[in-house]
Amino acid sequence: MRPVRWNPSPFDHWYESRPTAVENSVTLAFNSCCITEDLNCLLYRAQMRRNVKAYLHWYEKFGCTQDTFDAAVEQLRDIVRGYEELAR
Repeated sequence: MRPVRWNPSPFDHWYESRPTAVENSVTLAFNSCCITEDLNCLLYRAQMRRNVKAYLHWYEKFGCTQDTFDAAVEQLRDIVRGYEELAR
């Protein structure tokens, strides 16, 4: 990440303690002029780790199959394509 000078610590997190309708969920809020570069880096790293089957046993232990992982990667690719189209 390349934070702006006026916000040297751009990462923050929150959690909700109330029960929700779903068992697990993740939300990512990101404010960056370089979002596609950062997301492409994330995609590349995830794909490299998946290719060597790194951490897959942990994902499977908690119910995340390879198909689920692949679907999430494809959804992120769609998001990146959308941002790239907006930038044109």
